[in-house]
Amino acid sequence: MKKIVYLLILCGFVLAGCGKNPPAGETQVLINLSTGPMINTDTKSATEDMISKLILYGVDDKNAVVKIFPVIPNPSLTGIPLTVPVEVKTLYAIANPAPEIESATPSNVSDLLNLTGNFAAAPQSPFIMGGSGTISGSSANIVLLRAVAKVEIIEENEFEIESVTVKNTPNKGYVFKKESTTPPSSSARIDYPAKTANSTVYIAENSKNNPTEFAITGKYLDKQVNYTIVIKKDGSPIDLARNTCYKVFISASPDLECTVTISITEWDEVDADEHIIPDEVFEP
Repeated sequence: MKKIVYLLILCGFVLAGCGKNPPAGETQVLINLSTGPMINTDTKSATEDMISKLILYGVDDKNAVVKIFPVIPNPSLTGIPLTVPVEVKTLYAIANPAPEIESATPSNVSDLLNLTGNFAAAPQSPFIMGGSGTISGSSANIVLLRAVAKVEIIEENEFEIESVTVKNTPNKGYVFKKESTTPPSSSARIDYPAKTANSTVYIAENSKNNPTEFAITGKYLDKQVNYTIVIKKDGSPIDLARNTCYKVFISASPDLECTVTISITEWDEVDADEHIIPDEVFEP
């Protein structure tokens, strides 16, 4: 009798173990997510890393999308177990997708890379992000890049910023990083309402060939100033790339000029041109 009981217990363990195995033709993969760095740690905001939902696409070695996985709400950054078809070699991920992206059915990598985010309204957290990772063994590492650039307008030396207005910015942007920062051909140029709560703005990435502008209003020694800047280097506009922070420092000098210094923070610092706001922009 004892032998029969032991045998039944052993069978129970075997059956339980079998239940954990993926179905034939599929394999278990652990997805490790991370967000690419965008700004210095001393100014880092937790909201910039927020992921409220995630959608994954399984791609085979012929660049065909063989499976679109159900949306994962509040995904864990410590590892997501996922059962995938064995033919899947790469996983593409979109964080914080809009409903139109959730309902899209891309059939290949080209379709995925041409997916666009809607930036008709000023971007705010949680930001749309895209990334991909190759399956290696039983895991895949995916680094998500925010599809927006960040611009901080920082006041110095008694200059007081009252508002920042983004102008001539694209109303669409690609979800995944492409070789060029040129916005989609279907995008239009728009202005956002003036922002007065703070002077940090987020925008879709944009090419230097038709640069985004930043209209700044403020005061220095009780005099009003209105000035529009374009971010430049060596006298020429530069691309505003996704997942990159551009810091614009504005200070006033005693002769009623404002100096605008721009630094670009990504993984390396890049020096940009200094802007001088001339006297005539100050209204009496």
